[in-house]
Amino acid sequence: MTTLIEPDAVPPQRTQELWCALFADTAYVLPIEDEGEHCYGIFASDGTPLAVAPSRALAIAVIRKNDMRPADAH
Repeated sequence: MTTLIEPDAVPPQRTQELWCALFADTAYVLPIEDEGEHCYGIFASDGTPLAVAPSRALAIAVIRKNDMRPADAH
């Protein structure tokens, strides 16, 4: 039996810890500027900076090499 959610029901709040746990194996790639040069930052799911790479392709390769899933951040 399927239970429908009431239209006025407030969805449960997700804490940052739960959100980070769901995506613990995901690292995000974000274009950044470092010392005046365009490059790509690699960030953990909680926003912690992990590394900087000169290209998006290298950033994704580094993430995969460390057994994580790459994702783009905007």
